[in-house]
Amino acid sequence: MSRFPDAAFEVEHFEAAVAWLDSVCFAAREPIEVARACATEVDLGLSCVPYGGPQRDGDLASLLSADPAHGAWDDDLMRSSVIVSLTHLVKDHPVLRGLPLDVARDGAQECAWLHLADERVVRIKVDSQTESAHVIDVLLAEHDRLATSGQGNEHTFIVFPRLRSALPVTLTQRVTGSGIKYPHIANGLVRLVWGVGRDPASD
Repeated sequence: MSRFPDAAFEVEHFEAAVAWLDSVCFAAREPIEVARACATEVDLGLSCVPYGGPQRDGDLASLLSADPAHGAWDDDLMRSSVIVSLTHLVKDHPVLRGLPLDVARDGAQECAWLHLADERVVRIKVDSQTESAHVIDVLLAEHDRLATSGQGNEHTFIVFPRLRSALPVTLTQRVTGSGIKYPHIANGLVRLVWGVGRDPASD
C-alpha cells in the first residue's frame, strides 16, 4: 500500500478477482483451462503465463515482470526467485548436484550459503538496487572486504537483477556476480565452482 497508495481503492476488486481465480483453479483439470477462463474475463485484469519450473528451462524471475524504471523491484520476490533457482540447481545441475545448500532466514544479509570442499562456503546475496554500470564497483568492494576479513574459506556470489548479461562477472576467484535468470545463476555458480574446485567424493 505504501508503494501503490491508489491500491486501497481496489481492494474489493482484488479480493473478487482472487476468489474467482481460486474457484477456477479448483475446478480446472489443466492449466490451459485457467488461461482460457482468464482470457474471457477481461475486466478482472488477469493474465496467465505458463511456468514449467527451472528444470524445464523456465524462469521464475521473468514472471515477476519487474520494471526498474518505475522502481518496481521487490526484494522479497527477487530473493524468493533466487532461492527457487538455487534449490533446483543443487538437485538437477550436473556440476552443482549434491552440493549442500543452506537457505537463510528472512531478513538475513545473505539468501543462502553453498558449501564446497575443504569447508569453503559461497555466500549468496541478492543486490536488487545496483545498476549494471556499477556492478564492478560492488564486486570490488566485496573483494576488498573479503581480503581484509581474514576469512580465507569464504567466497561471495552476488545476484544482480538489473544485470542483463548472460555471462557471469568474475572479478576474482572469490567474487562473482550474475544476472537473476536461472541460466545466468547456473553459469555463474559453475564458473565459481570450477574455479575453486569441489569435493571429488561428491562427483
